[in-house]
Amino acid sequence: MRTITLPLAACLASALVAVCGARTACADGARLRVPQDFATIQAAIDAAADGDTIDIARGTYGETLVIAGREGLTLRARGKVIVDPAGPDDVCLTVTGSTDITIERLRFADAKDGIALDDSVRVAVVRCRFDGFAEYGIRASACSRLRIERCAISTVGIAGMVLGDVSPVDDSFVTRTKVRDAERGGIVLGGARNRAERNTVIDAARHAYETRLVVASTENVLADNRARGGDAGFRLHGTANRIERGSSKGAVEAGVHVHADATGSVVIGVGVAKSAADGALVEGSGNTFTSCAFKKSARDGMAILGDTNVVEGVRVVGSGANGLRVGGSANSFSRVKVKKSVALDLDDPNGPGANEYADDNRIGTSNLGR
Repeated sequence: MRTITLPLAACLASALVAVCGARTACADGARLRVPQDFATIQAAIDAAADGDTIDIARGTYGETLVIAGREGLTLRARGKVIVDPAGPDDVCLTVTGSTDITIERLRFADAKDGIALDDSVRVAVVRCRFDGFAEYGIRASACSRLRIERCAISTVGIAGMVLGDVSPVDDSFVTRTKVRDAERGGIVLGGARNRAERNTVIDAARHAYETRLVVASTENVLADNRARGGDAGFRLHGTANRIERGSSKGAVEAGVHVHADATGSVVIGVGVAKSAADGALVEGSGNTFTSCAFKKSARDGMAILGDTNVVEGVRVVGSGANGLRVGGSANSFSRVKVKKSVALDLDDPNGPGANEYADDNRIGTSNLGR
């Protein structure tokens, strides 16, 4: 009898195929294909092992997807992939109790929410598109170290994205994402030490960017973001949150709104133009504005209603009412330049001594005789 000897690699490959079925390989990082190997995305998710990648071919998938209790799983679109559930109250994709999940280049459409994240760590949503949701494009609760990068979200009934929906989200990062036509908020952060950087929000009806009131917000950073339209470009609640650089144009209420509950906020290097009301509305106490510019506000350039705030190196030009309107006490102003206000460049009805004005300010007309 003649003996046929197969190469060792061929033997191993045959064994892998026999054990794995539709999986390309059984080692970490196996690839599952939809619809070539599995008719639906959910079937591939159910069959996948931790560490696998699911490649999804071009097409529209009428599914409601769930990733639960998984680790190291990747969903990746190959071509234009749309997840469009049958019901308007569905969530396109839910990720719960999972770690190191990556969602790449998928499109989500016409449902209640696009992606719901819960009790998960290190979930990345990269280059995904969201359009036509009754409530949220992305919402997350009880998560940490999320990464939302280069996504586009449009036409949502509540907010484009809320991190910290019911309970806090911490140490997460949102960058280069665009939100358009949100009925309430654009990008909302609730929790601690989150960072939103280099994003754009256009025509969010209430606020483009917000640190939340309902979920305690602290030490969050909004950096180099753009806001166009909306009631407020930036709205701060909570403690020690920061706005670094960035711009707001055409806000209905205020370019920057520091709420009465906000304290320890720092707003640095922000430019606000053509607000339909105030450039900045500061109701909270103990906050700092540094090196900001407020131009052509329809009402006041800055309305400082709280106490013990610090304003330094700020320029206010062309306000439709007052340049600075100061209603609180123990606020301090230095290196501030105000000019071309329709009413007064400085309106402080509290009288001399209630607030501190350094000699290096350059303020035109005032009811304090300065």
